[in-house]
Amino acid sequence: MIKLSYEREDVYNLNFTKLDLPEITLSKAKQTHLLTHLLLYRGVILSKYAEEHEIEISSIKVFVQHLIQLLVIRGYYRKDKFNVSAVFKHPEIKLGRLSVVRKNILGLLAYNKKIKKSGLSKIIEISIEEMEENLKFLISKGLFIGRIKNNEIIPDWIWKPPGKATITTEDTFIVGICMMLRNAEVSKVVKHTNFSKEEVIERIARLMLYRKLDAKFDIESRLIGFPKVVEVIKKHSLYEIEKEKNQPLSVEEKILFYADKRVIGNKIVSLKERFEDLNKRYNRDFGKEYEFVKKIERELLK
Repeated sequence: MIKLSYEREDVYNLNFTKLDLPEITLSKAKQTHLLTHLLLYRGVILSKYAEEHEIEISSIKVFVQHLIQLLVIRGYYRKDKFNVSAVFKHPEIKLGRLSVVRKNILGLLAYNKKIKKSGLSKIIEISIEEMEENLKFLISKGLFIGRIKNNEIIPDWIWKPPGKATITTEDTFIVGICMMLRNAEVSKVVKHTNFSKEEVIERIARLMLYRKLDAKFDIESRLIGFPKVVEVIKKHSLYEIEKEKNQPLSVEEKILFYADKRVIGNKIVSLKERFEDLNKRYNRDFGKEYEFVKKIERELLK
């Protein structure tokens, strides 16, 4: 995701009274809805929108002209449509409680340059209409900057929660299994971890939202992929772990490395149990390796 600076303003409460333009006749609620529509779809089909919302086309045009004069947007008319060519001012960030669905949407969009509307609605298991309404809410709260074009969601900026994300043992187990399966089908991750599909997606989306995990969802094939998975897998062994070149450095490397040391078969166990098993199996002392893994544990779970 390209990091850009976006100008913020309380665009839903602008002062239009000083403009030498026809008076706005739309109610406050309809102004808010229309502006959000313009920000998400980067345009509006005048006759269709007017009919759906029982307003005059002339009222839409007057409101759009006010937005242009106050340098909120810029655009042009082509036949029955107004197209937004640029957005200069975006809604202020207004935090509040976010539902799990909205957090999942933000998380899944955080590392994806574009994603199909139908695909995102399938993975989250809500209708396309519900998904679009959630995007409108996120735009209005300043948490999502982006657009829908050709049935694809194209994010330009996604809000990142303040503070640090706590990575739990369950998180590391789920992500570790995903990485071990390379491109992992969600159904297989569910089978291997015994977590529900909803919990698998929620945990991965949460880590993506906090920018702790660079993962991509191939929605059509229901795969969770990790762009650097080959390099990551190279660093999950304990062999010559004292050498810096063999040590995990990135978050993904550390998660997979740690997850591998918390599993015997399909069972989550403590580090102590895992290393007791290694000591017995190989008839040697893995004390130094155990201390190294404890260090990784403290870094991930702090």
